[in-house]
Amino acid sequence: MSDGEQTKDRAGNTGASPGLMPEAKLQPCQPDISNMTEAQFDAELAKGFEDLKAGRTVPAGQAFEELRREFGI
Repeated sequence: MSDGEQTKDRAGNTGASPGLMPEAKLQPCQPDISNMTEAQFDAELAKGFEDLKAGRTVPAGQAFEELRREFGI
């Protein structure tokens, strides 16, 4: 098997050949407002408002607890 060749697991999923590291592509988990234009910032606020209207929310206490756990505070 040559470098970069794909293999399939028992479920038929393809992946890198054994012994090769898959390429990691990390995306920022949240927008960096320090580098946004006003229009980009407004678009992010609009997304948040749409989440609110659609009920994609958590109680404040739960949100703060998750932040405490995540950041060890």
